[in-house]
Amino acid sequence: MIKKIIELKNIGVFRNLRFDDSRWNKEFKKVNLIFSRNGQGKTTLTEIMNSLKNSDTDLIKAI
Repeated sequence: MIKKIIELKNIGVFRNLRFDDSRWNKEFKKVNLIFSRNGQGKTTLTEIMNSLKNSDTDLIKAI
């Protein structure tokens, strides 16, 4: 299970994203809600998670 994401670089819309928000400890729970406007990276984040789950880097190379 993916427990934490600290930083994302050069994947889709994430050029240099660091999770520095002190209101969130950056840990995922069993169920998580992720929401934002269109074009903000929700699908990219899903592809990153699927890539990690399946150990398939080709999923994120296409982004």
